[in-house]
Amino acid sequence: MDIKQLDKNIKSIKLRGKNLDILIQTTAIGAIVHAMEHGNNTPLTNLVNAMPKSGRKQALIKYLVDHTPYNWKSDKEKFTKPKNPKRQFMLEEAKEVPFWEYTVEKEPSAIDVNKAIESLIKRVSKAQEEGREVKNVDTLKLVVEAINEKL
Repeated sequence: MDIKQLDKNIKSIKLRGKNLDILIQTTAIGAIVHAMEHGNNTPLTNLVNAMPKSGRKQALIKYLVDHTPYNWKSDKEKFTKPKNPKRQFMLEEAKEVPFWEYTVEKEPSAIDVNKAIESLIKRVSKAQEEGREVKNVDTLKLVVEAINEKL
């Protein structure tokens, strides 16, 4: 692909992305209004499930959960009505901030295996002190032994 085509594609992605963000936001607000008026949360579910793989699906879910009385059930991939709704619709607040600005996307970070193992050892020790069952503790012992052999 030559530079002209690359530049053309990049401009297209930028414009389409902006237009898609606006479309998702206006549809989210429309789906909230629909749910308020009709008690039907299906459009909210359908919107989340229509998100492209490159979209911020989790940000949209958080935004909708925080601005409606509905809960997101990941295992069923749908919104459900709470048994005792304490939250209310917050339409005006939802209109103030678009879903992509509502939460901050986390930067990828390195995994520190040493810290993870130390944390795991502390959690296992605490659970054992409290008399809770610890499953597969032998696996942790093997990992610790392997680390000690390399020292």
